[in-house]
Amino acid sequence: MTDARERIALRIEESRALLPFVEPGSLMAAVAAARIGAYETALADIDAWMAEPEEPEEDAPAEKADAAAIAEIAAATAAPPTDFRLVPPSAPPPERPSTFAGGVWTGERIEKLVSMWNAGDSKEAILAAVSALPGEPPSGVGAITGKISDLRERGVELTQRPLGRRAPPPEAVFVGIPDDDVEEARKMMRASDRCGARQLHEYFGWPLTRAQAIAAVLRAQIQAAA
Repeated sequence: MTDARERIALRIEESRALLPFVEPGSLMAAVAAARIGAYETALADIDAWMAEPEEPEEDAPAEKADAAAIAEIAAATAAPPTDFRLVPPSAPPPERPSTFAGGVWTGERIEKLVSMWNAGDSKEAILAAVSALPGEPPSGVGAITGKISDLRERGVELTQRPLGRRAPPPEAVFVGIPDDDVEEARKMMRASDRCGARQLHEYFGWPLTRAQAIAAVLRAQIQAAA
């Protein structure tokens, strides 16, 4: 029972930590507030149950006493109610499980993650900073990427930048390539998802390795503009 109470308390802390990053009065703010209220209600029910003194056993059949005890424990340890039935179908999906093994994202860690990400720090630097805070260390850079995606789905404002490997800088990739050819290649890739490095290599006669680098930059630019 103590473990269940701690999990609910940590969920309340995490939900409260997200409120400063959600636009006031928005649907996400209403969802977060309702979630906190549901968790607090469940927490109060557990505290009330734990505070009740044990009643003396009645002279009832053992089977009935066991059944009543089992039913009471099951009701107290049931998952806290959620507010998703009150949310329209367009609402974001439920939050994902924590990316920490055996732990959760605390408010302090979320604030550090959001501030460093929006400041342009690398995922490696964010990982080191978050790991230095109290709690279980993240499993790796993938945990940072996963939490960024999770926060975006929950309405937190985060700087848009690729979550994966950074594309080569355009000034290095396009050196020596006429601007008209670059723009034509961009139009080809925007018109068809199947257009890639090999098609650019065959059409423009660029070396395949050069075409691969150009295709990677153009694809990143197209996705960022979408």
